[in-house]
Amino acid sequence: MIKIIERIQEDAVVAVAATDEMATHEISDKKAEQLINMQLLSEILPHRFPNGNLIERIEIACQKCHEVLEEVRGEATVTNGGMLLALDAFGICRKESCRLITPVEARFRDDGSYLVKAGSTWTERRYAPLVCPRIGGWLKAKLIQLWHKP
Repeated sequence: MIKIIERIQEDAVVAVAATDEMATHEISDKKAEQLINMQLLSEILPHRFPNGNLIERIEIACQKCHEVLEEVRGEATVTNGGMLLALDAFGICRKESCRLITPVEARFRDDGSYLVKAGSTWTERRYAPLVCPRIGGWLKAKLIQLWHKP
């Protein structure tokens, strides 16, 4: 289950829920310590791309109980000249009946699209509307003008 919360003008809020395809297994104490030492997602976000698109926050739902997780930790890397934000995060469910760590891999592009990995499959979604410059008509008119030039 992956969903987008509507974009409000300049702000984008992305809600990502893990799918049931994800396998569950125990992690070592060393891995648990690494997760706890990662940055909180609230320290990483918001992130504004050079073109103005903004990722304000990301909500991750627990794979087991489907509650929005309060504690999400991870690493973010900006690549491709600032056009891509790669996020590898883990939501930690502290409910006594659950206690599950939900992994999230997401790649946010400055064009308003993002990829999220569920199991072994990447799915593309949007956090901002697609804005296409209308150069097609301009280019056609310019080519006609150049073609008919004496």
